[in-house]
This record gives sequence, C-alpha cells and structure tokens, in this order.
Amino acid sequence: MYKLPRTNNPDDQRQKAADKLPGRLKFKIASRFAASELTIARIAIERNSFWLAAIIYAILACTIRDSVFSDTWWLVYVPLWAAAFSARRADSEQRPSVMMTITALILFAWLFFVTQSAALEASGTWRIDSNVGWLRALSLPLRATFAGVVSAVLLTIPIQRIAGPNALYMACVIGSMYAVAKGYDIVSSVSLWSKHAYANVFFLYAKVAPPLFLIAACRFYKGLPLSRAFVATAARLGDWCRLLWMGQVNAASVFFGVFCPTLALLLVAMYERNKHLDWLMSATGSSIYALTFVIAFVTFAFAVISVWRSLARFKRHNILAANVSELGQIIVAVIAAPLLIYGALYELPDTAETVRNGLRLVPGRAWQVVVDGNLLRVSGEFTLGIGKAVESAIVSNPGIRVVVLESPGGDIAEGYRIARAVKLHDLSTAVSHQCESACTDAFVAGRERILIPHTRLGFHACRQRVWYSECNDREYEAFMSERGIDPRFVQKAMAVPASSMWFPTVDELTAAHVVTRTTKPIFDSVPTNGQADTRVAATLPQ
Repeated sequence: MYKLPRTNNPDDQRQKAADKLPGRLKFKIASRFAASELTIARIAIERNSFWLAAIIYAILACTIRDSVFSDTWWLVYVPLWAAAFSARRADSEQRPSVMMTITALILFAWLFFVTQSAALEASGTWRIDSNVGWLRALSLPLRATFAGVVSAVLLTIPIQRIAGPNALYMACVIGSMYAVAKGYDIVSSVSLWSKHAYANVFFLYAKVAPPLFLIAACRFYKGLPLSRAFVATAARLGDWCRLLWMGQVNAASVFFGVFCPTLALLLVAMYERNKHLDWLMSATGSSIYALTFVIAFVTFAFAVISVWRSLARFKRHNILAANVSELGQIIVAVIAAPLLIYGALYELPDTAETVRNGLRLVPGRAWQVVVDGNLLRVSGEFTLGIGKAVESAIVSNPGIRVVVLESPGGDIAEGYRIARAVKLHDLSTAVSHQCESACTDAFVAGRERILIPHTRLGFHACRQRVWYSECNDREYEAFMSERGIDPRFVQKAMAVPASSMWFPTVDELTAAHVVTRTTKPIFDSVPTNGQADTRVAATLPQ
C-alpha cells in the first residue's frame, strides 16, 4: 500500500491536527483567533490615529502663528507618546514603510529643533557669575547640556518605537541637520577661531552636543525594565486605564470615583493659580503649579471620555437606563465642555509660559528693585512681580525722584504697570546701560527722561506672551502720543519685527522727544551700572 511521504512543514502538521478536532472546538479556536486579529487591528488603528493626530497638530502649530496651536506645540508629544506605547514591541522590530519613514523624519526633526529652542530659551538665565572669563563661558555648554538631555528624554522612545530598526539612522540624520544648521557659521569662520579659540570650542559644543545626546540615547537605550515589580504595576495600571478608556467600567463608579475627584482637582488648581500669584515668582512654585494643572487637566479629559463611554454602554440595558444615561451625559457635557475649552485655550498656553519662567528662575529672581537714596534702581528681566515691587518701593520711599532702568525687557503687562507707577508719582527716568523692549514703556513714562552717553534704548513691535495676551497697538500709540513722542518715531518702532531690535541714535531720540535730557560724559570707557547711577545722581538737582 502506497503511503504519503512524511512532511516536516509546520503548517501541514497544524492543518492535520486541526482536521482531527471536533466541530465545536474548531469554532472556539476560530472565534478566539478572530478576536485576537480584531484586537491587533484595533491597536493598529489606534496607533495610526494617534500618529495622524500628532502630524495634524504639528502642521497647525507650524502654519498658524500666534495662536493656541503655536503656543501649545508641546502637546504634540501627547499623541506621539500614545502612538509609541500603543505599538507592540514586535512592531518596533519591523521596518516602517517609506512614507511612514519620511513623515516620521520630518516630524521628529521639527520637534527636535523646537524643543531645543524652547529649552535654551527657558534656561537663558542660567549663568555662572565669575570674574574668570572661561568660567563665565561655561554657561552656554551648561544650557546646551540641559537642552540636549531634555530632547533625548522626550524623543528617544517614540523614535525607537515608530522608526524601528531605522531609529539610529533617523537620529543621525536629525542630529546632522541640527549641527549643520546651527554650527556652520562657527566651523566656517576660521578668523574667529584664531582670535577666540576657547569661546568657539564652547559654542561648537553647544551646537554638537544635543544631537550627540539623541544619537547616543537611540543607540544604547534598549527599553529594559527596571524591575519586575515596576513592570507588573505598570501593566496593571495600563490594563485598568484601557478598561476605563473603552468604557467597560461601571458608569457610577467612574462618575463618582474618577470624574468628580479629577474635576475637584482641576478647579482647585485653577483657583489656586489665580489667587496665589506669588507662587509663580519662584521656580518651585511655577513647577508645582504646572505639574498640578497638567496632570489634573489630562486626567479630567480622560475621565470625561471614560464616563461618557460608560454611560453610552449602560444605555443599552433598558428604557430606564437609557433615560438615566442621557441625563448623565447632559450633566457631564454641561460641566466638562466649558472647563475643557477654557483650559485648552487659556490655561494650557499659560502653563507652558509658566514652566518657561520657572526654569528661568532656577538661578534666582530675574530682577532686582533697590532703593539708593533718591534713586530707585530697577534691573533684570520684566517678569511676574516686578511691577508690584516697584509700586511698593515708590510708596514706601516718598523721597525717590528718579527710576534708573537696566533691563532687556520682558512681560509687557509688567512694563505698563511700572509705567503707570512712574507716571502717577511724577518721577523722572534714566537708563544706566541698556533698556530694551518693554523697558522702554517704563522709560517713556518719566516726567524727565535722561539719557547717559554709551547707553542704548531698544525698540521693536509688541511680542505676545501667549496668543491672548495684551498686545494692543492702538493703546501703545495712544500712550506714546500722550507722552509727547513723535508719531513717525512710533510707526517706525512698530515696524520692527518682534524678533529684531532697533537702537535709534541720540539725535533720533532727542528729535522724537523720547529723551528730554542728556548728560555730559564723565568716564571715557563704557560705564558700569554703579558709575552710571552715580552720574545720574550728580546731574539731578538736590
């Protein structure tokens, strides 16, 4: 009798084993297989949805300037990380398609550039105060290291999960683009290397180090768990969050156990911020508020979706359940919609600004208000609290006659607050070394505006702190004309982009009535702050 040859093909062996199974068992196996395939398809759809949301939000943030999207560009990380964690580890070992690779390269490159800019701007006040030149120059590598670590932490896992085996190559391409774009002028300037070798080494490190951090993180990070207990806890938390997201938890439990507590936390965070603004005048307070509000807002949005889906699922039971569920959905919509809209449009952009100001306050307060006889010296960046400090100093010291300014500018609202205090008490103003941007608003408010040689006034158009902040050109024109400034000078100042600075000459300032008085030079060199203040005091009538 002829026998079929044996085969070692696993598929043939599985097929023979399946043919011997009973019909009911075959149906169960087929059902479980179909369910697993549906689960895999659902995960793929969720991952692609998160990825598409990240791309759309990035496009809106790039194209719509001075909007809620550009102010909250960092929210792109939310769907990006969701897309990364919705992918299975096996998917990260497969090469993505060409289109996916191109879009990922563009998105990750844009995120790396804007994250670097934001981190460097936020750490702009991190300086090493020293009389030794090379120690002061170390401030730039310090800020570059901070920015590089932040970018690597935020981008390494998404790049590895989405780019797969191409992660290292993608990190190298992004790093090369950044290094060439930022460091080309330093490398190509041979003459500068011969004059300032050490300074250029520090500058070159600041441009090359951040890409190297990203490349090293993508090369050496393997996503290994820290411990089994941590992985088990994270897995349980993930399963619980997945059940909540799908609305598979009891609606009453979700409403009273998740929705109501997160609602209370969000309201407390918003109330405390508006009541205790002094919190935002320190790095710790700013960080605590930002962390509290972001966690409360994201958790509340998650709770709204969860309770909505739970109520929709409960609606299928009977007519009574349907009526109760509809009433519950109406209550949730009435409560959640205003809070989510207000938080997304106003509080989230302001939270990003709060984080930036908090990082700038790490070395200490960004400004100083010092009473020196009949002088009030105001120096540093115009950030939250400086206007109140100036008002208090003027009220507490009636003998103050002139406000001496030394500032690169800052918040326009604080500049107007100082201007109102100077105008109200009929004080004179002077510049000790340099006064730019919002500082000029305070300078122009003086009854007598004194300019010292070797000092500069810098003007440019208003720059919005966030998309809804006050930046009224008509109010600025009215304020300047009230102080007697030539309208042509005002128009010229407003035509300068916010990213640039115009420094008029002394003749231009005098002709436009921006400066009402100049002093004769006493020192041959550029004066320090103390020398300039002494010169102002000497020129004032006793």
